[in-house]
Amino acid sequence: MWDMQKGRVAYKYKAPERVEALAFTKGGAEYITQAAQRISSTDVEAGNIVTTFTTPAKVLTFETSGRIVYAGCEGGDVYGYDMRTAAANGAVVRLASAHAQRVRGLVIPTTRLGETFGDSGPTRLVTAGSEGIVRAWDLRTAKSVHDDTPATSIASIDTGARYTCLCAMAPETPPDAPVPKLEPLPARKEGAKNIGNAAKGKGQNKQPQKPKVVENKKQKRGKQPKRPAGFADDDDFEVVPQDNPSAGKQQPSRLDDDDEEDEAPYGKPTHMHKKKKNNNKK
Repeated sequence: MWDMQKGRVAYKYKAPERVEALAFTKGGAEYITQAAQRISSTDVEAGNIVTTFTTPAKVLTFETSGRIVYAGCEGGDVYGYDMRTAAANGAVVRLASAHAQRVRGLVIPTTRLGETFGDSGPTRLVTAGSEGIVRAWDLRTAKSVHDDTPATSIASIDTGARYTCLCAMAPETPPDAPVPKLEPLPARKEGAKNIGNAAKGKGQNKQPQKPKVVENKKQKRGKQPKRPAGFADDDDFEVVPQDNPSAGKQQPSRLDDDDEEDEAPYGKPTHMHKKKKNNNKK
């Protein structure tokens, strides 16, 4: 047993058998343990076993309410024990064949939040079997332990799921948690408020800027040259003409010209031709 506030072991007890489940009684004076086919009640302060008894089948789950303990067994039966007389008299009630397979979950529902039961115990019980069926029982109609007639539930549902445990909540939900009170923020000064509003208004009225267009000095305003074919319509696209559009296409250089008949200044050099003698004498 652990002290949750100090985070250390507060109580230690070595059970004679392997404990598979443990639950405290109301008030916390005793705790009940389940070990195979044995259920025991131990005093918390003294550390000694108050009562112990065996069950006819292996217990897989149990639920306690006051001095009454209900045990779900492997064969599908549910037994009810009074912890004060269980050692001598055994079970007081039995739900024979509550499930076709093992009983995997037991819950004692409450009709009202915070409701407690006296020594007579509760009147309702909900069970879940490993076959996937959940059943509700009226314990006031439970039969004798020696009666092998299958018990009749007041409600059942086949979920088709494999149950390993079961829980229930009261129809009335607990009140909502209190909402923490937050301290109001200090009031802003009037000047800071006006500045914030002005900045906010300035940001809202600001329009997105369009990209600047570079205009040629020689190009007249309002006239745009035709857009070359193949270009998509784009507001940011502009054709910028050359500075000297009348120059036309430039002539290729000497190295790029393949014509055999070249004109000056790219003609053949004149120093390669011999000058003819002038035989005419004056």
